[in-house]
Amino acid sequence: GGEAQEGKKKGRQLTHNDDNNKRMQKKSKVEPEAVSLGLNLPLSAHRDSSTKIRCVPPYLRTLTAVAKPRWAGAPLLDTLEAEFVSCKNRPSNLLALEAGLILVNGEKAEPDYKLKFQDEVSRLVHFHEPPVLCPSPTLSIAKVELPAGLGSVYCVSKPPTMPTHPAGQYLGNSMTTVAEAELGLSPGSLRPCHRLDKCTSGLVVCGADKKSVKAVLGRMDGGKVRKTYLARVAGWEACSPRFRGLEGVALEGDGSIVVDRPIKCLDPQEGVRAIHEDGKQARTKFSLLRRCGGGEDLVLCEPATGRGHQIRVHLAYLGCPIVGDKLYGGKEISGAAPLEDVINAMSKWRGKEEASSAAVGICDVCKDGVERSFKSDQLLGHGSEIRLHAWKYCLDFGGDGSLLLEVARPQWGKDKDEEDEGP
Repeated sequence: GGEAQEGKKKGRQLTHNDDNNKRMQKKSKVEPEAVSLGLNLPLSAHRDSSTKIRCVPPYLRTLTAVAKPRWAGAPLLDTLEAEFVSCKNRPSNLLALEAGLILVNGEKAEPDYKLKFQDEVSRLVHFHEPPVLCPSPTLSIAKVELPAGLGSVYCVSKPPTMPTHPAGQYLGNSMTTVAEAELGLSPGSLRPCHRLDKCTSGLVVCGADKKSVKAVLGRMDGGKVRKTYLARVAGWEACSPRFRGLEGVALEGDGSIVVDRPIKCLDPQEGVRAIHEDGKQARTKFSLLRRCGGGEDLVLCEPATGRGHQIRVHLAYLGCPIVGDKLYGGKEISGAAPLEDVINAMSKWRGKEEASSAAVGICDVCKDGVERSFKSDQLLGHGSEIRLHAWKYCLDFGGDGSLLLEVARPQWGKDKDEEDEGP
């Protein structure tokens, strides 16, 4: 009985894996979306040299989702509204279903169709990416050899406002898509060994082969990495007298401050995190580098753990939020991209000639306009860019020594004499 039961389990598992393999094989055939959509382009493409705004023209994109267990038995129309951020307009959803822009398992479906577990729901949409701000016409990328014949990695300096990899509303305007184009690599071949928040700038270590990625991830996951960030904060001088009285804050002999407080994600939808006793342990060391004037200070940040938003949350806990960090109380950055420039850049979009009139006709962005369709930070407003920069990662390779990976400091993070000299 045991053997037969085990055989049944294996049989079910194989069937499930076969289904997944078929889906992955099908996906792999169309995976280079950036190529088919003409998005595998260097940073200079679609970038306005005067405003530094990069705006990818809208395009037709098929978005596919596999029905989750909780969707089973629910009407298709209700599920679209409940599960997809871009499907909150019920009349538009009805029009899309009627026009065959929304399919289930490749076929038209009625609004009241009851979904089944693992049904494939595809949507053909007129896709608009938010713009990104690119101070330079090219990405700064350096190829570095790892010790002990472990291959090589690419050190990419990610600009703020740009996501690390394709996700959500970003594809052509993501760092890996642009970096692959500039390096001449095939789309999807560059894998980030870690990620930075979209609003954060600085070092992203990427590998183009399994060996190098595994080597770097092994160091990061094993705690064999020292990370150094730069942050420009408001209120360090004013708040420093009360640091000693905060729970979990220690003042070191060298004048640095160590924050050891747990962090928990309170709002997964918005990504908001906070100090919370039920959170995961987080430890960050901070050292004042210099006063910057205007109530701002430059701080060196050395996180010993890698929790989401760790540096941002710990600095806010100290009462010194990062400049530009709207999510945690940071003041607005002066000189940000004017909304008028952003709207002008996005109004120059040109759709493809073969674009489906049905998809364009029900596109909420085309109908409602840019300001009503995107959040402020997506339009390069307050919160799109914060003064936090990943500067250096030092990887420990044991007997083979250590390897320092770094990128240049941003203008706001340079020493006073360098800042005066300009870029």
